[in-house]
Amino acid sequence: MLSEQIVVSTLRSPNDPATESTLSIYDLHTYKPVTAFKRSDTAPNGLAVTNSHLYAAQADKAVVNVYSRQKGALESIIPFSEQFTIIEASHNGVFIAGGTENGRLTIWEAASGRFISTGHIHLQRITAIAFDPSDNFILTGSADSNVHVWSVPILTDFRSERKPERILDLHQREITSIVCGKGDGPANISITASRDLSCIVWNYQTGTLLRRFLFSLPPLVLAIDPADRAFYAGFEDGSLQCVDFHGDSLPQPSSSSARSDHKLFVQEGRNVPVTVSGTGKHGGRWASAGHDSAITAIGVMYEGNSVVTGNAKGEVCVWDVATGSLFRHIVQSKGVVTSIKLLRPTGFLSAPTNPTTLQSSIVKPRYDSILSSGPSSAASASGPIPPSTLESYTITTQFVSTLPGTNTSPFLSSTTPPSCSYSAFSTEGDLDLILSGAREMEVGASPSSASSSASAAALGPAGKRRVEELEEELSRMYANYERLAALHKGLWERQATLMMEVEEGRRRKEGSAGINGDRMLE
Repeated sequence: MLSEQIVVSTLRSPNDPATESTLSIYDLHTYKPVTAFKRSDTAPNGLAVTNSHLYAAQADKAVVNVYSRQKGALESIIPFSEQFTIIEASHNGVFIAGGTENGRLTIWEAASGRFISTGHIHLQRITAIAFDPSDNFILTGSADSNVHVWSVPILTDFRSERKPERILDLHQREITSIVCGKGDGPANISITASRDLSCIVWNYQTGTLLRRFLFSLPPLVLAIDPADRAFYAGFEDGSLQCVDFHGDSLPQPSSSSARSDHKLFVQEGRNVPVTVSGTGKHGGRWASAGHDSAITAIGVMYEGNSVVTGNAKGEVCVWDVATGSLFRHIVQSKGVVTSIKLLRPTGFLSAPTNPTTLQSSIVKPRYDSILSSGPSSAASASGPIPPSTLESYTITTQFVSTLPGTNTSPFLSSTTPPSCSYSAFSTEGDLDLILSGAREMEVGASPSSASSSASAAALGPAGKRRVEELEEELSRMYANYERLAALHKGLWERQATLMMEVEEGRRRKEGSAGINGDRMLE
């Protein structure tokens, strides 16, 4: 059975200093707490999550608390030179990105300690950070109303100039939130929200504006549907807005040639803002009585049928997408919900996209790229680092699955205990076992004959015994199959007979009831 969990961080309310800050994990199916972490005053947007750790930027100091998800406890306290306004983790858990009050973007590689910082590229504080699904791009938004698109490979190269690939500058006021679509192709989208009452959908890899949506209130937080069908915006009055890309939110193209394309990517009317309607289930505002505090965090569950929100009252609520109604409270805290992060679901029978590595321990940041050349390089950290100052880095990680090309067949070694990570239903594992068994049975074949598919290998006594065992096992399997087929046929016939008898009894009962009714009328 699938299990989905959510990480919730709260901060003590400024109106009630007696309240406590919390950092906890809750189960989204039982709605019960799973793990509680201590000693964290997590700042707004100050929570980053990987498959092994939680990173919590503190609200009152330039410190990031690192918690181990396996141990359920505080692992390390990392001091930084500047306090973060927001932090975010890449999808693969390799990089931790942070934004500062003076507009600087930092990248920390937790496996090696490599630490990179840009110059003051943004004119004001960074308010939003988002990695795209491929982790090749990172988007940063600022109070200066601009969104910068960075190439992660170039940004993390010590030899390159740390400048954004492009600047998205069509907003007029502070950027409040950024989300990226779930695709990793060249047409993937990103959505930016601003206090200018608008959200803009971009092709961030080309800098193309696709659509601009106008609201009656400034959108504070954004979340996108798992299949990129819609996005959700949270507002300061506690309400939500769903913008459906396939519904009536976008106008129908007038040209017949453009109607075959997705309405979001049609060039016709691209520069005309779309005013989002205030009515309708999928175009209107979602609201609930008593839920009138500003929404501070938002996320969409894996199946896309529920939206989870956190607000300034300390409430974490679940909304039903089909009806647009609030139907469950998960958390009722006295503090302010600063962040919520939905974790990757577990319990899949086959999940090839699961992480292949686990960062069991982290390496504290090394400031070689900033401090190695003295104050002059620290002042211009956005420039390339001289090769003479580069030092070697060691990456320590743990592999949690079989590496590509690794043979895990138990037939390969008689001295090593079998250690096969393949599933019992894995075709790759079955093929490895068959080929390894065939190689074992080859006796006296020359290299040329072994490599030729036309030549047959001679079988020794062990090989012949193995063939006989396999033939006997195959005969038993055929016999078992025949017995199961006969049993299935008998059960089906009994079930069909029983259903016919029940139907016949129902008809007789209805017939007798009709006759009795006629007699009563007479």
